[in-house]
Amino acid sequence: MPTRLLLAGLFFLSGLSALAYQVVWQRVLTQEIGVDSISIAFIVAIFLLGIGAGSYSHRFIAHLSLREKRNIYIVIEIAIGLFGIFSVHLLRAANQAAFWGDSIGGQFVLNMLILLAPTVFMGLTTPLILDLVKAGDENIGRTIGLFYGVNILGAAIGAMITGLALIELFGLRGVTMLCAGINFVLALGVGITLRDMDGPGILRPAVRLYGKQWGYLLAAVFFGFGAMALQMAYYRTAYNHFQLYTFIFPFMLGVFLLAMAVGQFVFGQIADRVTNRNLVPAVSIFIFSLVLLIIYRIPVDFIQPCQYEDYPRLFIRFAAIFMAPVAIASGMFTLLTRYTTSQAANAGYQFGLMMAAVSLGNVLGALIGPLFLFALIGTMGVLSLAVALYAVGVFIMYIVLLQRKWSYMLATMAAALLIAFFPQNYFAQNKFFFSSQPVSYNIEDELGIVSVFKQADRAHIQMFRSPTAVAYAHELAGFRMLPLNELYQGGPARMLIIGLGGANYLPLLVKNPRIGEIVIVELSPAVLHESYKNGNREVRAAMDAPKVRIVNADGRRFVLQALRNGEKYDIVQTGIFYPWTSGSGNLYTREYVRAIRGLLNPGGIYVTLDLELIALTAGSVFKYAYSRPADNYVYFVAADQPREIPGLCLREFSGNPTLLNTDNHPIVEYWMLSIWRKGFMAALEAQQRHYQSPCPEQ
Repeated sequence: MPTRLLLAGLFFLSGLSALAYQVVWQRVLTQEIGVDSISIAFIVAIFLLGIGAGSYSHRFIAHLSLREKRNIYIVIEIAIGLFGIFSVHLLRAANQAAFWGDSIGGQFVLNMLILLAPTVFMGLTTPLILDLVKAGDENIGRTIGLFYGVNILGAAIGAMITGLALIELFGLRGVTMLCAGINFVLALGVGITLRDMDGPGILRPAVRLYGKQWGYLLAAVFFGFGAMALQMAYYRTAYNHFQLYTFIFPFMLGVFLLAMAVGQFVFGQIADRVTNRNLVPAVSIFIFSLVLLIIYRIPVDFIQPCQYEDYPRLFIRFAAIFMAPVAIASGMFTLLTRYTTSQAANAGYQFGLMMAAVSLGNVLGALIGPLFLFALIGTMGVLSLAVALYAVGVFIMYIVLLQRKWSYMLATMAAALLIAFFPQNYFAQNKFFFSSQPVSYNIEDELGIVSVFKQADRAHIQMFRSPTAVAYAHELAGFRMLPLNELYQGGPARMLIIGLGGANYLPLLVKNPRIGEIVIVELSPAVLHESYKNGNREVRAAMDAPKVRIVNADGRRFVLQALRNGEKYDIVQTGIFYPWTSGSGNLYTREYVRAIRGLLNPGGIYVTLDLELIALTAGSVFKYAYSRPADNYVYFVAADQPREIPGLCLREFSGNPTLLNTDNHPIVEYWMLSIWRKGFMAALEAQQRHYQSPCPEQ
């Protein structure tokens, strides 16, 4: 028993380090590839492919002795740790080499090759450990449920603490160094704890399955696809309710994994203790469908805050409510693994095959969901699909693996029929943050849920209820943004704008004779469409002007590609007004500003937000920097040549060398620890104070 408890602790650390690596590597790849739907789908698929391949590869070493498997595990952990030490540097260097050109498919293949070995090793560790800790009796379900549940619990904690604290404290490279240390501890711990272990392996012919092999593999694929669909719908619902703050993803991922750990443990107990195993899947899928139906029938006000004072309470409520269906869904995997494993000696072998099939379903969901499904059927459609896929998986269990009792099969079909009662217009209940004004309408695409709140003279366009753009209906002279005739003395200037916003600034830029070409990069097609649709006549005419070219792309990816292609601009403006929201901080790091500097022609200028942390970062790259008095928001200018600009003051940043937003230390987004120190409202106010301009009134 002490050995099993110690190994359970090692299982916990293994899951913790794996998810910490994943959070860090995903952040690095979003900086190098982008945050658009294709990039994110590819990034997730890379990890899932590796995990699935690693789980499947266990079958090729299943015949080895326990001593040999222990030694392989030790070597794997050391190898993962060594890779982890250099992983951030390697990923950045390889992606910046750019020998594949501008092809995102080439970047996908490149990063898959880089991460293939460590992710395959991660996928192999779990079945290996199950081989080493398999129960001496036939409590296979409890063995799988306990150790896999503990592993997922560690993953949940790893996801949470990495996104909420570790990156803020140590930076991306510091977190990977910490994880490498955990890998070395795992190798040492297994080497010491199991130093006397030995015994024969298993032969593939000894594996006896209850039913046909392809049947249970197909069920596992359906469960994997369903799990990914459920997870994506869960995240989109969370983002919609609580906005695009960076801490939403790691916290909700941690809650999701925590619910999975509970489900694995509980269903592991059930699988061994319940004598009527025909009953469990039917009851589980029905309860799963019913709980989801009840949750999405609850009025949205019950879990959607409109004031920051309500945020923590409703955040906890949302997380607690959604744990139940996730726990039930994850338990299906334990049931399937238990019902297809004939003896404890085969637990690791069978788990590896099952996990490979589930991972294949995960990969299909990760690619098909963001690229196609959300635009076609929306979040609620994807949620309905998740229920249907789980129901099909359970149905296959009855057809192939269990006794074919029609009463249980009909119960499974009844669970699937509950989909008809899911509210497809669930997000029509959205409310405007702060004012509680009801939404006018929503648009869903692969990137997110865009809500439009119409008022008498304007339309507020919000991605996941986070402020994105304001389009004015009445005629405007246009926002001046900057006195460009005074800022840029050459002409005609070529201008690059990252982030369309409401495009209210565009008419005057189009009319400006010193602006020859305007390239606008906008990530969201829905925001682009709604800004055009709700903008005034001048805005629409400006967006259609011959000198304006609008590109749907990730802003940072566009800049890096333009730099590689040798493009040059005279003015570059980055105007994402809420840089602390998820992914936006990538447009305000020192490395990004250096890329902007490389894009500028001699005498060119960089225009961005006059927010203190961003000003400090940009000012560390350019020789000269200027700010506007505090009543303006976008009047920070940086250049390599001195300028005399009426209304702007010269800044000196030499006294603040450390308060910088960098790729390794993205402090503009990762400021979550202050939430616990000061409370949410106080932390938000403290963050805002970083952005107050010290430029004196003139």
